[in-house]
Amino acid sequence: MSDESLEDQINALLPKRLDEIIRKNRDKVCLEYVRFEDLSKLKVTFPITNNKGVITDAFLYKFVGEIVEKDEVFLVGFRRNHTGESPYHTTHLIGIDFESNVVLTNSGSNYIIKNFVEGEPHLSLLLHICYVAHLWGWGKYFDVPYIEC
Repeated sequence: MSDESLEDQINALLPKRLDEIIRKNRDKVCLEYVRFEDLSKLKVTFPITNNKGVITDAFLYKFVGEIVEKDEVFLVGFRRNHTGESPYHTTHLIGIDFESNVVLTNSGSNYIIKNFVEGEPHLSLLLHICYVAHLWGWGKYFDVPYIEC
């Protein structure tokens, strides 16, 4: 086996887009970027009471499909705090304050969004979604690539 074919095999396993993360049972559910105009029901104003960090290169996604009972929006990006910067995935959002660029999660945490990514996100963020899929127990059913952190 040549190095090039091994590299091709590895590249085939890695998702290049959000839509490539779920590889099985796509008739049941898929992942989709959230458009800002879809977020009107999450628009609220609230105080920052439990700031967990700043998120850069952020994007929002949701599950879409026949088994999805309600829209749950998730924030993914690089979280900066006192220890540095690393990929991060929130629990589902229950509010967004567009004036302050702050989100509120169902766990009660606030995150400040510094900027949203334009185009496809960095590969490490897509791989982090794969990691979370298996951590939360739905990755195997949808043939999400297994990533261990």
